[in-house]
Amino acid sequence: MVFIPECEICGREVERLTKIEIEGSIVEVCDRCVSYGKIVEEPVPRQQPSRSLPKPSDVETELVLVEGYGKKIKEAREKLGLSRKEFASKIGEKEGVVKKVEEEKMEPDEKLARKIEKFLKIKLYEKVPIVSGKKREEKKHELTIGDVVVVRTK
Repeated sequence: MVFIPECEICGREVERLTKIEIEGSIVEVCDRCVSYGKIVEEPVPRQQPSRSLPKPSDVETELVLVEGYGKKIKEAREKLGLSRKEFASKIGEKEGVVKKVEEEKMEPDEKLARKIEKFLKIKLYEKVPIVSGKKREEKKHELTIGDVVVVRTK
């Protein structure tokens, strides 16, 4: 996850912030908002944290249907020399359902996918990592001074 600093007044995401004093408070602001206070410290470009892999404790996974699941099912069924009708009969499903799944017009629910996997000896699900932690969309809900104060210029 890459951290991009935000101006504490307007909320704009910028590469560098400047510390200023406004009525006794020290805030970090963008170049546009620097005129609202007195500069306390010259701007220092923020270093981007290194892009390291998340710790195993931060990684969750979810099961997702593999890409091209329909083709994979069709090829495995044909390899066994079964027609759609025969295959559907053997797994206890309607031929139309098998056709829709093979053409990827329908995603099989987990129960059906597991039956297909077991019968054809293929994998239809793969684990996809989900990085937990604070997401950028969640951060957007935080208020900045600019959200609650109207700044008037002379």
